[in-house]
Amino acid sequence: RSAALIDSRNILWIGTNSGLSSYRLQNSPHDVPPPKVWLASLETSSGEKLGLDKENIIAHNNNTLSFSIRGISFISENLIKYKVKLEGFDQDFYEITQSQLQNIRYLNLPSGSYRLVVMAKNRFSEWSRPAYSKVILIEKPLFLQTWFILLILTVVVTAVLFGNKYFLTTREHTRLEEMVEQRTKDLAKSQKELKATLDGLEEQVRQRTEELENSNRTKDKIFSIISHDLRSPFMSILGYSELLHEDISSIDPATVEKYTGRIIEASQNTLTMIDGLLDWSKLQMGGIVPTNEKIRLQPVILEIEDLFRPQVAAKNLSLITEVDPQINITSDPAILRTVIRNLLSNAIKFTNSGGLIKISAIQYDEMVNIQISDTGIGIPEDIIPTLFTFDTVQSRKGTANEKGTGLGLSLVHDLLEKVGGQITLQSTVGTGTVFSVTLPVERGDVFPDREG
Repeated sequence: RSAALIDSRNILWIGTNSGLSSYRLQNSPHDVPPPKVWLASLETSSGEKLGLDKENIIAHNNNTLSFSIRGISFISENLIKYKVKLEGFDQDFYEITQSQLQNIRYLNLPSGSYRLVVMAKNRFSEWSRPAYSKVILIEKPLFLQTWFILLILTVVVTAVLFGNKYFLTTREHTRLEEMVEQRTKDLAKSQKELKATLDGLEEQVRQRTEELENSNRTKDKIFSIISHDLRSPFMSILGYSELLHEDISSIDPATVEKYTGRIIEASQNTLTMIDGLLDWSKLQMGGIVPTNEKIRLQPVILEIEDLFRPQVAAKNLSLITEVDPQINITSDPAILRTVIRNLLSNAIKFTNSGGLIKISAIQYDEMVNIQISDTGIGIPEDIIPTLFTFDTVQSRKGTANEKGTGLGLSLVHDLLEKVGGQITLQSTVGTGTVFSVTLPVERGDVFPDREG
């Protein structure tokens, strides 16, 4: 009641005692004149206020501008809308309302020429014609102004001319100094090269001397083994052979079998010693280059076990093998055979008649562990630290007076190092010894290139 409202469609709504009445006004919005735009002033970042009706030149460091404008209209002034654009900065007009007039602000404007353009409209009018301010010029910084650039160019050219003159006067002097310095360096280099050549020759002489000394030590060791350790089994073979040759017609079969058994045993011992000696000499001379092949472990161990069956039977030993047939390793087959052969020969040699030898292998993660254990006489604790070195070769007689070169365990240790393996032992005198060999292994159902 006693209230009226004109909506956006130009309809007048009146509240009465009997309800709400509406009346469509006949006046067209185009008949209402737009507001008049007044460009009042601008304020710089330093607080200085300037009129927009004249051209203004503003310093480059005073370049934050706030504009004050106003739309004058007698129809719904609070509902006036504005379109604002700062030519030289804004691409298009943007709209604001009467309440946003205090927010026409531009921060840190770059150097250049600008002009403020504003249009306004009230609720029932079209947009007014654009109102333009005078040009607002923000100066360039000092270092970008023409006179300053010319000054800098003048200074630079002058400096270049003086610098060139100085360069020309000193270049010859510098060239002479460089010649003297280069000659000095060449002389020092020649002296250094001469010293390096002499040092190299001295190192070569030292290496050759060391190689000759190693060769002499190897030769002396070989001759020592041949003259001492290999002579005994050959003498045994020769002695029993002479007995058979001289009394073959009068010796009974049992004695012949005994003599031939001794000859076979001495021959096998001699062959084992010669194999070990050859492997050791090749290792000393650097003649062993490991290969990398896939090997099925069980056939290799069974093959070596068959080679030693006569010695096992002769000493009445029990030999047990527990190796998973699925274990495959990647290694050098010749080195693997030499390692197992030496360790098994060692176990047979130092185990009393009626004893037990066991060969086992287990796989875990990416490694395989091969163990050769015996119930033999064991190894004295004081000689264990020297078993795996060639510096202190110790040869002990076996339980049946078997002889050896004393090189087997040192050979095994060095061969395993060449294929990434390790060897450890546990031994108790009178109880027995366990040798453990660790080697890399491959998992999976991959058939090897060869068995053993």
